[in-house]
Amino acid sequence: SGNALGTGAQDLGGCGIQTAALGFGGYTPNGENETNTQSYDGSSWTEVNNLNTGRNSSTNIGVQTAALAAGGHTGTAYIANSEEFDGTNWAEGNDLNTGRTGGGSFGTQTAGVNAGGYSGPPGVLANVEEYDGTSWAEVTDLPGIRGEQHACGTLTAGLVWGGTSTGPAPTMLETSFEYDGTNWTAGGDM
Repeated sequence: SGNALGTGAQDLGGCGIQTAALGFGGYTPNGENETNTQSYDGSSWTEVNNLNTGRNSSTNIGVQTAALAAGGHTGTAYIANSEEFDGTNWAEGNDLNTGRTGGGSFGTQTAGVNAGGYSGPPGVLANVEEYDGTSWAEVTDLPGIRGEQHACGTLTAGLVWGGTSTGPAPTMLETSFEYDGTNWTAGGDM
């Protein structure tokens, strides 16, 4: 086991690798959205410069020295705000076209993807946006709506799987989809 976070929170953003990770945002048990950012060196967490906008459940892309936090929830609203981290400071970037939380995200700070998620209304989303290091652009939608799915990969070799769909009793999804940088194709079911 590693050392504990300096500030505990739920639904933090995170990226990086085991010996160079970053944790940011989230919310506390009393419902406050955090701006805290903590870096991990493989054994200890260290408080570093904070996000500009407190949020939970953001899109998380990149590595410790080139991270991206986009969207999320402030406790009262779904936001589209994006921020880039250079290893020291967070700087405002261009906003998502659709504010959301719980999207599947993968790639790098200069070639990232945010797929699906939740926004209110319409609720669960199918739309996908790519980030080129400057701006977000709408691209080919997922074949179906989904939120809270898992994701990994690169801009030209991405994968999303699992998650939930809309309805009075959300359906847990077993499907997966692969992304080649242009189109989505069905992958194997879980």
